[in-house]
Amino acid sequence: MYEGMLLNGSMLLIGAAACFSVFVKVTLEKRTMNDKMPIMLCWLWATALLAAMGARQFFAYAGAMKIDEALFLIGTPFYGYSAVPLAYLSVYIMSGRKWAGISFAASIAIIVSIILFFAYAYGVTHRMNEWGSEYTFNSPIVGILAAVGNALALTSSVMLMLASRKCEEKPVKRRLAMVGFACLVFYIAIAVDVLILEGAARMVTRSLILFSALTIYAAYNPSKRALEKIGMAKN
Repeated sequence: MYEGMLLNGSMLLIGAAACFSVFVKVTLEKRTMNDKMPIMLCWLWATALLAAMGARQFFAYAGAMKIDEALFLIGTPFYGYSAVPLAYLSVYIMSGRKWAGISFAASIAIIVSIILFFAYAYGVTHRMNEWGSEYTFNSPIVGILAAVGNALALTSSVMLMLASRKCEEKPVKRRLAMVGFACLVFYIAIAVDVLILEGAARMVTRSLILFSALTIYAAYNPSKRALEKIGMAKN
């Protein structure tokens, strides 16, 4: 009866694996840690979020509701703070000023912290159907602040796509454009998933989340055909 949960969870875990592979790839790059850290945090937090979202569907299917709820509460901060390094990178690349990126990222971090305070203070409501186990926060303030935070995350994603147009190096240009587009799809899907859809309809947004994760993987692992298009293929 609840086999849809397994599909739901599997899609999210595949997305987590894709993000983790990107995290490992960035970690092994020969750059300074200061340059790599914001990017590493993006994909590490995305990995943690999708892993928690996916794993808890399997625990809910098995009837372990306490673990399901715990994973939801653990995964929520990773979703909120995932926009912080993205905001820093987008503003820093667009403006060329670190302080501007830090200021914008700090403003999002403050909003996320306020959201989490009200979220945990008022508890959650649980709903479950054959397609998944879902929770909503009881505080009405959370929805308003979350909409603001999500709008800032979407803005950061668009800025990253625009920043790609400033790059002269084709591989960097391609990567920034793909990552910005993937993040845009991800945050739109999450917003629609949480605020609007229920039941089987949520599988559409979960598919978009998986698509965004695979797009990020492709951005860091271009195919030979993609390399040929940008003139980087090796003979």
